[in-house]
Amino acid sequence: MIDTLDMEINIVGAICQDQKTVRVAAKYLTSDDFRSAPCAMVFDAAMEADSRGKLFDGYMAADILAGKIENPREFIAECIEICPTTANVEEFAKRIRTEAEERRLREKVGAALLEQKGAKLTETIAAICAEQIQGRPGGRMKPISGVLQQMFDGLFEKPTSRSDTGYGKLDSYLKGLWGGELVLIGARPAVGKSAFAISIAENAARRTGKTVQLYSLEMEDAEIAERALARHTETVTMDNLIDRNLNDDQGEEAARAMLDVAKLPIQIDDSANVKPSKVRAQALTEKNLGMIVIDYGGLMQSDRKYDSRNLELGAVSRDLKNLAKELHVPIVMLAQLNRGVGDDIKPTLRELRDSGELEQNANKVIFLWNIDREESKVGVTVAKNRRGRLGDVVMYFDGSHMRFTETEERYEESDRPKRKKRGSVYEDED
Repeated sequence: MIDTLDMEINIVGAICQDQKTVRVAAKYLTSDDFRSAPCAMVFDAAMEADSRGKLFDGYMAADILAGKIENPREFIAECIEICPTTANVEEFAKRIRTEAEERRLREKVGAALLEQKGAKLTETIAAICAEQIQGRPGGRMKPISGVLQQMFDGLFEKPTSRSDTGYGKLDSYLKGLWGGELVLIGARPAVGKSAFAISIAENAARRTGKTVQLYSLEMEDAEIAERALARHTETVTMDNLIDRNLNDDQGEEAARAMLDVAKLPIQIDDSANVKPSKVRAQALTEKNLGMIVIDYGGLMQSDRKYDSRNLELGAVSRDLKNLAKELHVPIVMLAQLNRGVGDDIKPTLRELRDSGELEQNANKVIFLWNIDREESKVGVTVAKNRRGRLGDVVMYFDGSHMRFTETEERYEESDRPKRKKRGSVYEDED
């Protein structure tokens, strides 16, 4: 580990001689990168003065340190004397930053070795190392001018952090799934939410070329493969695949579908007891990550212990929301609905099962329900949307091929079965 103290003193000396050099150093440094507390204080003060358009020099630097160190004027004079030229500020700033990152890496790994054990230790260290390799620094304050400029420049480019579902009408409401968003897909069992989520994952992988990581806590990976093949065939049904009963023509069609789907950058983890820490560790090792799908959140465990399942699921959703922001990818999590709601009733936000915090933490909430079982019509509603509109889409669900198709029909509220409240449970009215 290199000793950067002289470089830090050199940078402070340069700032005291030429205030503009703080802008050069600030491209690479924050005060947290300094080992010397007095140098960090001077750097922060110079940054604040420069941002306000005010003068900053050696006299002001000494005043900042008054009462915090002995002989502050002598310290500043020494900094200026050690710095014969301001030409080395950028190079010194880069080296200080590199040393600071290495120091923090050692500290994090050391803390993990002391605090963690077993699989948790491996996951934590893997995540720390991946974070270091990919250069994901902690958040920093940004001036709104820079944020606006970045947004304006992006108006003329195709967004790289947006993934569409592949369903035109639905995407017109959602305006895509964006990096940093936690998206919930809720339904009662057997409505098709797993098939719907898998189709979104596949469409995202196909359209963006980025990796989609799919966590299946409910199904084995072989079941997902069967659904993927059935979705891309016309004559091969789920019954054929499960029974392993295919004729020659069906076998050829299944082979063609397999070659097509195998090209997609989709990764599957069907292990049990998945926690947010494991999702984070594996996500950080993927350089071209585009989306994470979790089927489903109700089976996921928190990294911490809670007194109730409601609190635990709330913590899981918070961790996943934070992870979506850290990775700048959308995370899609499936959720069950309260048992008091029939699968032919259009759900509302209050019916998310286990935790009201799910709705609070989600950026977007999508619900599925049966409109007409005989005609295989499924309603898809956008019930919450922080970046888009609310609305309903009627889809046809072919269960034998696990395939959703949008229809031209409009869902009318009059089509919705009425329900009345009996105690705390809503039930269908005849």
